[in-house]
Amino acid sequence: MQPHDAGVSASPATQLDLVLAAAEIGIWDLEIGTGVAMRNLRHDEIFGYPDGIADWTFDTFLGHVDQADRLRVRRLQENAIARGDVWAFETRITRADGATAWISAAGRPLKDDAGRTIKLIGHVIDITSIKLNEERLRLYASELGHRVGNMLAMISAMVRLSHRNATNVDEFSETVQRRIEALARTNRILTGEVTAPADITSLMEAELAPFDDLRDRLILSGFDRTPLETRVAEGFSLALHEMITNALKHGALSVPEGHVTIDMEHLTGTDLRVTWAEHGGPAV
Repeated sequence: MQPHDAGVSASPATQLDLVLAAAEIGIWDLEIGTGVAMRNLRHDEIFGYPDGIADWTFDTFLGHVDQADRLRVRRLQENAIARGDVWAFETRITRADGATAWISAAGRPLKDDAGRTIKLIGHVIDITSIKLNEERLRLYASELGHRVGNMLAMISAMVRLSHRNATNVDEFSETVQRRIEALARTNRILTGEVTAPADITSLMEAELAPFDDLRDRLILSGFDRTPLETRVAEGFSLALHEMITNALKHGALSVPEGHVTIDMEHLTGTDLRVTWAEHGGPAV
């Protein structure tokens, strides 16, 4: 370990520069009368000038502000000057390279002896990553709300259907539990808890997994990795579960010689047709 040299220290100005550089903060000093601003390099980098730009004015700045936001930003500045208040805002900008970014800026007024605001001195930081994360969170929250709504509707339908067909409480309980387990298997695929994507073959395999001893009697053809929307995947999973359950209770899978063929074919556009056919089962 090297001994600390107490006699060597950075000047306050150098220390400030180091702090600003580490925090990636742009600073600016705007002359109200001329509209000309002095800046540090980080300020210019935020606006898309990695080597800096010779001249910068308030109008130059407004030219980078999103057009829909320019009037608001200008009025905030006018109010800050008139009242001697802080000028603070967030806005979207277009960088020199054409990329869209978000900034957060604030400036405090500097007044002359007569109390008039002659300068605004402040900072600007790039908050693009924060805004993108906020947007992702909003999308996730919206999707979560949508999925929860679908899930509750599915569970409600399962309870009604199970109650209609059950002859006693135990049968009702067992049927509801099996149906919820089927929905859970689908949900694990849709939410990425399993490695398979939410495609029709993965859902089919997930539904057939509890019936390994019957797989030679469940004959699939035409299935591929066509992706399914969440709503369609949930409905398909539950419908498949019902078909398997009915075949086991009353259909082809209820007798040793019976089997089921499940065929998939592509129709026009994104439409699919899945055909379930039972063979060798009891007469209906």
